[in-house]
Amino acid sequence: MSYAVYKVLHLLGLMLLFFALGGYTLKGKPEAKSERILLAVCHGVGLLLMLVAGFGLLARLGFKGAPGWAWAKVGVWLVFGAAPMVIKRTPERL
Repeated sequence: MSYAVYKVLHLLGLMLLFFALGGYTLKGKPEAKSERILLAVCHGVGLLLMLVAGFGLLARLGFKGAPGWAWAKVGVWLVFGAAPMVIKRTPERL
């Protein structure tokens, strides 16, 4: 795939991730099962798109290994991956 396709997928994943996190913060702990499933799917798909497209971008740019800044971004990715758990446990603080 081309650089532009990877970049669009990466940004689409970022948007899905922030839409899901916004839904979690607005709802706190969603009561309806369908809402929980929708938020979880958006969050998971967004994270997956960001990870796959991000490493695809690294490969497209010609990096043989992951540089230090890429590992820092993986750390931020892990923090955003755990964010719904923190939001669900402390909804009164938001």
